[in-house]
Amino acid sequence: MLDDEELGALRQTLHLGQKLTGTVVFAFPKPGTVGLGVDVGLAVPAFVDVLLLPDDPDKWPPLGTVAEFYYLHMVIHDGPPGARPAQIRLQIVDPKFQGTGAVWPPKAQDPGINPAT
Repeated sequence: MLDDEELGALRQTLHLGQKLTGTVVFAFPKPGTVGLGVDVGLAVPAFVDVLLLPDDPDKWPPLGTVAEFYYLHMVIHDGPPGARPAQIRLQIVDPKFQGTGAVWPPKAQDPGINPAT
């Protein structure tokens, strides 16, 4: 687990819409579950929320799939200093794996946002 200073430094290296390559390492498509775990090679685990994936779990990328993902944000949970669990939130780039809740890149009507390439 990274300490607060290390989390801050990592957060500064990431920007909204940045593309990261990762491997799908777990999936929870059953009722009451939440999405995909992705290994992007960083010290913080990465995750794609179920709302950003197709409604049908059979259309999710299978385990072991290597793909590009958009960085959305990093969640840092409450906890004692130096022991605050964090998670990188992603959206898969490939539209065939996106659900209706996909948020990146922004639509043309979203003023002032320039998608990263």
